[in-house]
Amino acid sequence: MLGDSLSGKGNVVVVEGTPGYTVSILRKNCFLDKMEDAYPDIEILDSQTAEWNREKAQTVMETFLTKYGDKIDGVYAFDDGMGLGVISALQAPAKSRVK
Repeated sequence: MLGDSLSGKGNVVVVEGTPGYTVSILRKNCFLDKMEDAYPDIEILDSQTAEWNREKAQTVMETFLTKYGDKIDGVYAFDDGMGLGVISALQAPAKSRVK
């Protein structure tokens, strides 16, 4: 869905679960394999763990926004809770983001 919504091209950041857990490994590998095979013009800018935690996901996304800003076209979060943290970071006024 993410690849289709970006019309097959753009820049994506990834908010991961806890490294080493089977579900984290599977979600990351399946996502990366699908992007590489079906959407070769989508670039993964960065990937960081938020350990399945909403607040950590918000912090990770704030870091991505500081580092990449408008270069980010899409975000893949490994679960809904972390997705909500990403949304919180995106809804915050730009001036309040970590610099």
